[in-house]
Amino acid sequence: MFPKYIVLFLILSLFVCTRLNTPVATAPPSLSIYFQDLTTTAPTPTTPSPDNLVTKITATIQKTSDATYRLYYFKDTYIGSAWSPKTKDFHGTILITAAHCVIGKTSNKPRSNFWWIGHPSWDPEKKLQFTLLSYDVEKDIAILFSMEKYELEELEISATSPKFVDPLIVIANPPGSTATPIIGNYLSKVVIPKQNKPCDLITNHTRPGCSGAPVVTIEGAVVTMVQGVLQFQSNGFTVGSATPRDIIIETLESARIRPAIKE
Repeated sequence: MFPKYIVLFLILSLFVCTRLNTPVATAPPSLSIYFQDLTTTAPTPTTPSPDNLVTKITATIQKTSDATYRLYYFKDTYIGSAWSPKTKDFHGTILITAAHCVIGKTSNKPRSNFWWIGHPSWDPEKKLQFTLLSYDVEKDIAILFSMEKYELEELEISATSPKFVDPLIVIANPPGSTATPIIGNYLSKVVIPKQNKPCDLITNHTRPGCSGAPVVTIEGAVVTMVQGVLQFQSNGFTVGSATPRDIIIETLESARIRPAIKE
């Protein structure tokens, strides 16, 4: 039997998120995998009823929303989401996003060395510039940086990986729409067939605007990052695909950036 807070969390998700699809219990034997660029609009959230659990979740949603930025190409073309990890002794500002947001689909090369971020709470004209530091197409991670120490909301990375049915939150944050919390659960870490690439499977049904967004626990620690959607062709069963925390940490450390870990 699941712990009581899991049951409460699942009930709460019906109020916080709209139009979630419920996955079937088992996967079909054959599947085709494709990634969707999640870079358009998302629906408007509803407000959950207040109690102790809701208060905690609402605070985490707000913090995650504050720390989920809109990533722009040429300052006016929205391309996905990005977030700033809390680091140790880095003199500047770091952003992380999905590599497919900054890499051209056909060229497999960076669209640009320069990128901008905005936020729904900022003046629409406010954009902060970043430079592409490194990227890994196979791991689907890109690191952006600025020598300026911007006052951004930063997120710590979880010290541990999530467990089956652990509650997770992601923010869909496209332009022209209210930032939308998407609540779901962790399923498992798998290796994608024929790609030899591990990824997390989550029931947060990632929507347009989510690519590169952080996925956090109800404690507010990052455990994975949105890549796209995995679909089982035979019956349309879909789950969110995300980059595991250990790969995020490994990529940061390979760039000589030490992330802060939330115990």
